[in-house]
Amino acid sequence: SVSAPFSRGMGQWWNAAGVVGLLRVLRQPSLAVPHLAVQDIRSVDFAALRRAGVRAVVFDKDNTLTAPYAPTVYPALEDAWRECRAAFGRDHVALLSNSAGSPDDADYAEAKALQESLDVPVICHTQKKPLCGDDVNRHFPALKSEEIAVVGDRVLTDVVMGNLHGMFTIHTQLLTTRGDNKAAAVIRVLENATLRLLRAAGYESPPHPARADASKFTSRR
Repeated sequence: SVSAPFSRGMGQWWNAAGVVGLLRVLRQPSLAVPHLAVQDIRSVDFAALRRAGVRAVVFDKDNTLTAPYAPTVYPALEDAWRECRAAFGRDHVALLSNSAGSPDDADYAEAKALQESLDVPVICHTQKKPLCGDDVNRHFPALKSEEIAVVGDRVLTDVVMGNLHGMFTIHTQLLTTRGDNKAAAVIRVLENATLRLLRAAGYESPPHPARADASKFTSRR
């Protein structure tokens, strides 16, 4: 049988949806540019984001909210995590992972475990990021896409998915290299280098009602 860590690693190494996302970026480079870039979620003023009209926040898991493959919030982020849930409410904060809740997650066992440990819903999806934006919209049926923020450390999955669907995108840097999937680490370096080149070439994030105020959503803590 295939071990769980090996299976998750292969899932991060081969992502057919990610290849499709890359092709979309080649045609429309601005899809890879986030509306806001921060070191980690401690730098996000979630209350200000809420006042600007964002009504829900969707988080990537590994190296955005938790250490790789860890079931709990990264210790340094616990206060920011509480502030986010206080600003938006538990039902308007969710997790979207390319492992938990994905087709690789047998019986959604990992998704169920994370819902218990993180105390927020995990969005189950039939396609991997960046092609599962419709699943996010179905999870928040009363909200418009522009009222949803996506937070993640990966450009070609998290940022591209949010931008493809008109959501507000927040790009974070990785939390720790310890336990990081090697393939994902290499791809992340390439993604960040590409993002720097795009910005140097003058590409901006796609239009969004909150884009002009993005600099106001950073916390000074």
